[in-house]
Amino acid sequence: MKFLSLVFFCMFSLSICAQKVNGTTDDVEVSLDLDLRANVLDTELPFWVHTNTFGRLGNRTTGYAGASSKIDYTVNERSRISVGISAFYRDGVTSELQRNELYVQYERPVWRVVLGSKNPEVSDSYLSTTNENIILSGNTRSLPGILLETTKPLQIFNRIHIDVGLGHYLLNDEQRFVQNTRVHYKRFYALYNLNGKHSIKAGIQHFAQWGGTSPSLGGQPNGLSDFARIFVGSGGGDNSFDGEQVNALGNHLGSIDAFYAYTHNKGVLSAYHLHLFDDGSGTRFANFPDGVWGLKYKFKNYKDLIINYEYIDTRNQSGSSGRSGRDNYFSNSIYRSGWTYEGEIIGLPFFELNQETGLGISNNRVVAHHIAARISPIKKLTVTGKMTYLINKGTFASPRIPNQQSLLNYARIDYFTKFGDINFTAGYDINNNNRLNGWTIGLGYKYALN
Repeated sequence: MKFLSLVFFCMFSLSICAQKVNGTTDDVEVSLDLDLRANVLDTELPFWVHTNTFGRLGNRTTGYAGASSKIDYTVNERSRISVGISAFYRDGVTSELQRNELYVQYERPVWRVVLGSKNPEVSDSYLSTTNENIILSGNTRSLPGILLETTKPLQIFNRIHIDVGLGHYLLNDEQRFVQNTRVHYKRFYALYNLNGKHSIKAGIQHFAQWGGTSPSLGGQPNGLSDFARIFVGSGGGDNSFDGEQVNALGNHLGSIDAFYAYTHNKGVLSAYHLHLFDDGSGTRFANFPDGVWGLKYKFKNYKDLIINYEYIDTRNQSGSSGRSGRDNYFSNSIYRSGWTYEGEIIGLPFFELNQETGLGISNNRVVAHHIAARISPIKKLTVTGKMTYLINKGTFASPRIPNQQSLLNYARIDYFTKFGDINFTAGYDINNNNRLNGWTIGLGYKYALN
């Protein structure tokens, strides 16, 4: 029944698309994507096959079908309205048929507002372990909410631009410990361009879980004055938990990021650091060098080759002291589901939720080396590969002894024809305790109609 519902959605979208295209004008653009996949697996899908897919695949998915439709309407020279809707069906998960994106967007030359659920943009075909965002990696379905942001970096001075955003979201998954948890989001980045060859981008993004209803503590503070405290990260009022009155109201986390790019006639060399923080000690860099350290090179004239290396380390956590240390990333005593959505980690995907209770993070002290590349040896063919050596150490409170060591392998070949994208995937994971051992081969097809 669920599969038939998705088929109906696909046919309905095709019908609308055909009607719009037949009567199209310069003011209206319509697109439709159809995506099908079948996997043959051992015990479960290898890590990089199902990770960072915006919830499309579970770790035991053998069949997947998805459809998405988008309509762009140009109101005038300075404004445009977009409507996007998508859904997918896949087996091996609790909720097999779900919406993916569902949003309305109004865009002006400098800013835009998005209402609903829209996936964040991803660069360079998922080569990075976090898609260059350690807090919002694309490992779950998009959160419903509202976002106001700049459409492109806004020029402030001759060579200085800024990128800003402000959002409010809702964690509405049924299995949460604190039901209907709210999420406050804001970002501020500054960009500096030096003579066209060297550019620097640096800034901060901040998330805070707040509000909602706890089964043990009842309704959490959710008034306007409470939001003001959340916005600036101050302590709670008389209606908040004692610990939140001393520290900050809600569960705060985020990242301080720095990117450098050097452009020359052969290509672009990039270096970046995504510094994770989960409380005040992280914003003071007491947990240095925790985060993602990356290098990337994009060749200009050699078969669209991109090579990406990342070193990931989250072992410091401001030390093992119980006072200002043990940051215990993505965890919180009140919001016990942690930084998760529908039982999956929202940010850095190497962290793990406690599978027995569904509450708390069971693994957030990791170290990893990651190498990925993409190349188009011929015009219609693209090859992508990833390999990650990962060490999971558990948490300070519950270390994994011995450490879990894994080698995560992934390859994908895309062949583009006039009838669509035919792709082949393969993956194989090896570790020292058989916890993630598994292999898969998969065949997919994707068609885009514009």
